[in-house]
Amino acid sequence: MASSTTLIPKAVHSPGGKTSIPLPGHVIGRAKFSKCGRYRQELWRTWGETDRYALFIGMNPSTASHLVDDPTCLREWKRAERMGLCGYAKANVLDVRITDSKTLHRLDYSPVSKANLPAILRLASKAEIIVACWGRLHSSLAHYTEGVETALRNNGHTLLCLGQNADGSPKHPLYLRADAELVQYSR
Repeated sequence: MASSTTLIPKAVHSPGGKTSIPLPGHVIGRAKFSKCGRYRQELWRTWGETDRYALFIGMNPSTASHLVDDPTCLREWKRAERMGLCGYAKANVLDVRITDSKTLHRLDYSPVSKANLPAILRLASKAEIIVACWGRLHSSLAHYTEGVETALRNNGHTLLCLGQNADGSPKHPLYLRADAELVQYSR
């Protein structure tokens, strides 16, 4: 099966990181990047005949693209597949591509593009389920999660998560058992 994407221009932003996992043959990958390649608003994996998909909303994208997964995306779309869905969409509270999330608060440019929130709302509008999984953001970036949460709830969406951290943020799936139960996310 073929992959498709919005092309990333040459000499683009590198998110760093070394982990990239090729997609298996039964999975079609797509992604939407900014023209500069610094931001990724959407990532898709499809493998079935229907439009039923799960939307996972993380902290920020790293190395996954239309051709390869990173460990987090692999774990998430495998969960969606086990749930009987035919697709997976990934968005992020911050859409800047960086593998070291501890540096997000020190960037000298915005960690969020203008296209990010509209993309999240568009993906959420047709998702079967929406899973919040961004973990704990630096306090200077927390307002971005509040903006995403408010916009989703104002559009009538229910958010699920794989548990909550002590600060109330939704847990990151990479650090949980693959069979962790989905529960309603409430702040």
